[in-house]
Amino acid sequence: MKNEIVKLHRNLFFDKAIEKKQSDLYVPIYDEEIKDLRQRLMLSELENQTFYLAGQSGSGKSTALNFLPDRKILSKYKPVYINYRDLLAFEDVDIIDVLLMFAYRMSEESPKIHKKFYKLIEKLHKIHQQKIEEFEEKSSGRSGMSEFGIGGDIQAKFFSLFQLGAKFFSSFKMDKAYRQVTREFFFLKKRDLLDIVNDIVEEWYAVNGTSRKLLVFFDDFDKLRRSDQIKAIFIENRNFFEDINCRKVISVPVHLATEAGFNTPNTFMQVFTLKLNINPLTAYSKKEQNTAIDRNKRLLTKIVKKRDPNGLIEKKAIDLAIEYSGGILRQFIQLLREAAFNVIKYKGTTVTVDDVEKALFNKRQQLSLTIIGDKIISLLNYVMIHNKPSTTENNDFVNALLNLQIIAHPNNEFWYDINPIIKSTVTTYAKDLEE
Repeated sequence: MKNEIVKLHRNLFFDKAIEKKQSDLYVPIYDEEIKDLRQRLMLSELENQTFYLAGQSGSGKSTALNFLPDRKILSKYKPVYINYRDLLAFEDVDIIDVLLMFAYRMSEESPKIHKKFYKLIEKLHKIHQQKIEEFEEKSSGRSGMSEFGIGGDIQAKFFSLFQLGAKFFSSFKMDKAYRQVTREFFFLKKRDLLDIVNDIVEEWYAVNGTSRKLLVFFDDFDKLRRSDQIKAIFIENRNFFEDINCRKVISVPVHLATEAGFNTPNTFMQVFTLKLNINPLTAYSKKEQNTAIDRNKRLLTKIVKKRDPNGLIEKKAIDLAIEYSGGILRQFIQLLREAAFNVIKYKGTTVTVDDVEKALFNKRQQLSLTIIGDKIISLLNYVMIHNKPSTTENNDFVNALLNLQIIAHPNNEFWYDINPIIKSTVTTYAKDLEE
């Protein structure tokens, strides 16, 4: 029995998406959303059409995307997945990083594309180095900034790093200096970088010689945690995504679904969330809402059963984890994994409600450390009472969404609530503020 509990603990992984080879664990919790997206992809005629999928980190989008290609999709498209969490430091991201790593990832599709990529960068370096030298010659040899925004020293430093090849890209995520020099090199040449990206896409078609269209999944951007970076990438520089010459599916943070500067009438936006509560802001049929809620609870239970074929987790323990999941799949699985750890620790045989409650206690302590301060408590208390954002603290509200302190629920219309794990903590802290 001990070995079975250890195996269960191992099966309750929450830090990575389920892949096709693990199809025995897959439950289609977003079946309707995926069917809709498949149909739109099949009918798509624009070469560079972009499809955005909004949702909070850990809601199960990556797994759903892994299972999106069916027979019809594969007859029309060649899918390429780019997991940006593996390529970029999400605490420090720029659109230049995104484009460069896209080109690099696509160059790995074949040695010929790889060679073309390096030649394009070398050509760009030589062109701009020549222009800098001409500029400095006309300026009587005075050093300084060129009309392209940077001097020759930055050009040379970037290219010397770039010539490191694979080492440059493997270090890009970890080394801030690499990122800084790269951004300085491309500072006023983002359009040149986009041209390189599209040349790489064109080379991909030349190498593959296929009638199938390229379909690229830009995954993990819902995991970004800085609202200023999200705005810079997806609003101020959004056109660089839109102008990549292939069809794209891009995961984005959930708040962009209601951001006027992003969600325009021409934007395709699919929101991925699990409905687990009645919307308090709408008169929409509670019967229909309850039907959807019951369905989603059954799906979450099915996810557990697939990972727990021996029935080691009691039903009441599963129900409690569902109640405190907030509809966030990762949080749901994480609670059960921690509960399974408690069983192993105390030499038990099954996962009970007590084990889940211990897991909740630990998770509550962890999350409570992130809500210290009168400002965040006031914000969370407002959302808990009104189920909508405060109009005066937009950045703080977005940051609370990104950090899963607030859960978004687009049941018929958007409404919001506090992460159920910290509700009691917020209530206690808010009462102390009033006193």
